[in-house]
Parts: sequence; C-alpha cells; structure tokens
Amino acid sequence: MAEYDRNTRQVIDRKREKELRNRIRKLNEEEKLLAEEVIGGKRKLVQKVADEFYAASKSHKELTPSQWFKQREIMQAFVPEEYRESFLYMVDKLNQFSFSYGWSRRTMRTAGYGPQIREAFSLLTVYENFGYCKVSVEDYIYGRMDEETLDYVKNTWRFSVGFSYLYAAEIDRGNQKVIDAFKDLILSESNTAYLDQEMIYGIVRSDSEELHKLLCDLLLAARLQEGLRQSICEAMDEGTKEAFLLLLDTIEKHDLIRYSSIKRSICAAVILSLETVILFPAGKRLPPYSVATQTWTRTACLTRYSESLRPSVVPANIRTLLSVIGSSPSV
Repeated sequence: MAEYDRNTRQVIDRKREKELRNRIRKLNEEEKLLAEEVIGGKRKLVQKVADEFYAASKSHKELTPSQWFKQREIMQAFVPEEYRESFLYMVDKLNQFSFSYGWSRRTMRTAGYGPQIREAFSLLTVYENFGYCKVSVEDYIYGRMDEETLDYVKNTWRFSVGFSYLYAAEIDRGNQKVIDAFKDLILSESNTAYLDQEMIYGIVRSDSEELHKLLCDLLLAARLQEGLRQSICEAMDEGTKEAFLLLLDTIEKHDLIRYSSIKRSICAAVILSLETVILFPAGKRLPPYSVATQTWTRTACLTRYSESLRPSVVPANIRTLLSVIGSSPSV
C-alpha cells in the first residue's frame, strides 16, 4: 500500500486548480469573474444575481435558477456533463429548504429564490469536488475509490460539505443504486461504511418517504447513542417540511424530548433559545421576528447568560415547548 501525505495532496490540489482554470478560461469575461468569485469565496457579483431573483419575485415573474444557469456556460466549468441535470434539478429545489442558518435560524421557506442563490453557486463547487473522484454516487457513499483519491477525500478540509444536495438529487431522480446504498447503511450491521452527517442531510432533503421513515426508525433504535440522536435531530429542519414533520411526530409519539440532545435540537429548530423560553412562557406569543436579521429583537430575547444555561427551564413535553411559537412571518 502506497503512502500518501500532505505533499501528495498538494500535488492533487495544484493539478485540480490548473484543470479548473483551464475550463474557466473558455468562459466569457463576465462569467470568468463569477467563476473566480465561486472559487475565491467572494460574493459581490453573486449578490447581483440574487438581486435579479429578488426583483423577479417582486414583479411576479417566473425565474428559476435552472433557467438562469441554462442560459450561461459557467455550469460547464464546474459540473460534470453526466450530472448537469442533477445540478439543475437541485438548484430549483432549494426553495423547499429553510433559508436561514445558524443557531438563531428559524424554519422558514419562501417561494422566491433570492435568499438561496448563494447556495446555488456553492453547489457548483460541490459538483466539481465530486467530479474529481470519477466514481458513481453509490461508489462514493461506500468509499469505493482508489487509495490516493480516498486519502485525498478524507484529509481535505470540507471536501464533502454540501454533498447532501447531490445525494438528495440522485434519490429524487430515482437512482435506485443510491437509494439502496442508503437503505443498506441504515439497516446493515456491517462497519465497512457508515452514515455520516451529509448523508443524513441528503435523506431529509430528499422526497423519499421510505428513507424518511427509515431515518425515524434509526432515531428510535439509537438507544445509548446520544451522538446519533443529535446528528439526526439537528438535521431535521434543514430539509423538506415533510421530513421535518415526520421526525417531529416520531419524537412526540415516543416522548424522545426527554433526551438532552433532542431537546437542544428542537429548541434550535424552532428558534427557541433557552433564554427565550425563560422570557416567554407557554401560551404566550413571541415578539415580532426580524427577517432582515433572522433573529428576535435583542431587547426581547437577551437575558443573563447564567440563566440561559439552566436546562431546567426547557419544558419537558414537546407540545408545551412548541406552544411558545407564534405564527411564522409571511415571506
């Protein structure tokens, strides 16, 4: 078995960058600048694209990300040809997911694509990373790659971040080999491969009711695996509303709120920080929510840090917990 280290991975990095920049050179000047933003992390021009979608939404014009990408060539520089339909499918599905992120997020969705355009451009790098592996999606899930590629994938920081969108797209498009791979990882006792966080996100972002139910069964079977429960529940509001409601129903029916990891996850999913629960008892509507800042007004929610750490202030019953929530703002 050959030995691989940072030096071998740097060689791959340089080769990948050279190949990507060769593809970018074939784009027109405007799209070259956009591509440079995608790989450089800046988002000035991407924000201009987002503004187009905000404007289209306000004027009630139908504009989808797939329509925008089809009219341009930037996708060809990043997405392997055989997965371009998968990419186009997923960028149009982004509005089915919550558009706010972080611990202060609230589970809200909007029909417009403005808030999701940055994520749509991030998907370009997801598919470009996957294209480097030169394997099928199911082979990637099982880790069936040559040794050097596997070493690179496992040791490159954030390489697989966002792969959940790729998984969800393949599941929704009926890729049975990918569906069977997920079923095998959930049901099999083999330790040759395992279900990671991106795969859990992929399941909740898909429309597969079968996989949603299997994920619920896995949640019930977690027993002493607190980490597994936390991984599943922290992903529950990152996908479709159907997956969220099914997992929430499972938690309620089996009184899983008694586990601290699930209690924390539910609080995060419904933007109930512990201090919010202190200030607004069950039955009282929360104060106005600011969409611009994606958080509650500071004066309404902040309390002493020492109080926010007391686990006893969180209601033990999930219905009591959820009764604190007011109506979601219309977006």
